[in-house]
Amino acid sequence: QVSWCDAIQADLGYWQIVVKSIRAAGERLSFCDDGTCRAMVDSGTSLLGVPSDFGYDLIDMLRYNATRGECGGTLPSLEIELEHFTVVLGPSDI
Repeated sequence: QVSWCDAIQADLGYWQIVVKSIRAAGERLSFCDDGTCRAMVDSGTSLLGVPSDFGYDLIDMLRYNATRGECGGTLPSLEIELEHFTVVLGPSDI
């Protein structure tokens, strides 16, 4: 399914979209609560970057502590809520 978001400030020369909220491992993070979160979208890359002051908290929330060297069970996902839909990235996507 193809979905669209409106680009904001297109005059800056890149696709910038509004991020309404971010959830990691099912927990909503307060980072976007002030309404200023934005994402840059580039169809030529698969990279996902976040501000460094937010990245460490995000990594900690998505970290899975394997028991006995095995990964299994319910692994954490990352949810990025945009204007009209939410992008859900599971462990195999990240």
